[in-house]
Amino acid sequence: MPIPNYLKEIGFNETRKAGRTCFEARCPCGCEKFHIYKNKFTKEEKALMKPHDDAWRFYCNVSYPDGTQYKRDENGKWRHYIIKECVWEEIKEIETTPEMATDYVWNEKGELRLYYVKSGVWEELEIPEMPPFASTEAYKAACSECGREFILFDNRFYGYDAVLASEGMKRDLEYKPTYAQKKFKDGKPRRLFFQIENFDTLEEFCKDMEEEYDEVTFSNSFSWIWVYIIDENGKKSKLFEYETA
Repeated sequence: MPIPNYLKEIGFNETRKAGRTCFEARCPCGCEKFHIYKNKFTKEEKALMKPHDDAWRFYCNVSYPDGTQYKRDENGKWRHYIIKECVWEEIKEIETTPEMATDYVWNEKGELRLYYVKSGVWEELEIPEMPPFASTEAYKAACSECGREFILFDNRFYGYDAVLASEGMKRDLEYKPTYAQKKFKDGKPRRLFFQIENFDTLEEFCKDMEEEYDEVTFSNSFSWIWVYIIDENGKKSKLFEYETA
């Protein structure tokens, strides 16, 4: 697989092996050291995310003897329920179904057993949707010499799901992330090392997808990305990894 098209301007020292492409980063000015930035949500953005977070936290903390269940309605929307006044019965021979509320419960002998809700009062819990920008994960780097900035990764635009499966993704393409610089103890910039995983060739990719794609689309539709930082002493540590498919 080639270096992703959006990283070609800074990628160099490329090697390829078994579906992985490795390379380092160099600014067009010749500098190989960068300051690193990660997107962060502002106070106002966190306030917009809070209704979802609070409802989801409440749902996840419901505990025995109450139960929870989620299922799709006729319109394909996920609905979440809290089940009160539960009568639990251990599952032995009956077959479970998607509509059946089940849970693993420790019995009086300290054994983990699977139970289902034989009866109970179902109460729907409305969990507000997250604003589309909330799924954004992005990194950028600024050259330590000339200050020029480069996107290292943005899950809205790069990777398999973003490039090829965009219809199923909830994202805000117009959203402008706020970035915060990652601080290191020595206060010094870092070198960058990338690993990208995908098919070896464009031909294999098109055959598997049963559709024709160009080199740019192929290069940006990687299934996994790892980015490492390297300090002054040559010590390498992982900045982030992201599965995009």
